[in-house]
Amino acid sequence: MQTTAGSATDCLVFAEFTPKDRFELSLACEIWLDDACNARWATNNSMKLAAVIVQGIKNNDGRGIEISRLDQLCAMTRDDANNTLRQMRIFGLIGDYRLEHGRIGATCCLSHAGQIRFLDMKHKFDVLDQLGQSRQAHAAEPAEVAASIASTVAITTGNVVAFRSRKPGRLDPEPAHELVS
Repeated sequence: MQTTAGSATDCLVFAEFTPKDRFELSLACEIWLDDACNARWATNNSMKLAAVIVQGIKNNDGRGIEISRLDQLCAMTRDDANNTLRQMRIFGLIGDYRLEHGRIGATCCLSHAGQIRFLDMKHKFDVLDQLGQSRQAHAAEPAEVAASIASTVAITTGNVVAFRSRKPGRLDPEPAHELVS
C-alpha cells in the first residue's frame, strides 16, 4: 500500500545531490537537520522524525527506516509519521516519501540557502585541510606557517573589525581599524 504518490524508494536519499564521501554526506545531513529544526513550522514530531531520518541516512547507508522501530526511536505511530512527512513535503523539506513494506523511504531536499551553506562550509573545511597540510610541510618554519594562516584567514573571511567609542557624549567615532597581516 503506497501512502503518497511519488517516486521515492524504500531508502533515504538527497534529491539533486550526491555526496562524494562520508564527510559530504554528514555535512549535508547536518545542514538539512538544522533547516528542519529551525523552521518556523517545525513541531516536536517533525524535529524528532528529521533526527531519525538523518541517523538513518548516516548509519544505515540510506536504507529506509523500519516503521516498527519508530515507536522506540521517537515515540511516533505510523499515522504520526505519515502526517509529519506530509507536512515536511508541503514545506519542501522532503520531495517524496513512501510508507510501505514496513519501511519509510524519503527524498530529502536541501533548500537553495542550504546548498549555499553546504558549499560555504565545504570550502572552509577545504581551506582548513590545506592549512593542516601546510603545517605538516613547514613544521620547521613556524613563522612562515603563521603568516600563511593569517593571510589565508584574511583572504577567505575578509574580517574587518571596527572599534568605536561607546561613550555617549562623543560625537566623532574612532576610525575603523582593519586586522590584516
